[in-house]
Amino acid sequence: MRALATPAPAVARWLVGAARFVVAQYALWALADVIILWAHPAGFLLRVVPNLLYYGFFVGYVFRRAPPAIRS
Repeated sequence: MRALATPAPAVARWLVGAARFVVAQYALWALADVIILWAHPAGFLLRVVPNLLYYGFFVGYVFRRAPPAIRS
């Protein structure tokens, strides 16, 4: 089995940034769910934030942060 090549530093930074974005989304979803389970209606309002991040901003964020060498 071949070992994976180490990505260029710019690509590595981009991947870490995308991963942080995704982790933030899932953390907000989990927090909202916990608040909803505590029967607090504010959890439904908080759940809008990660939904907007996921459905509205993720593709644009990843594309804009992508190094020019991998944009197409």
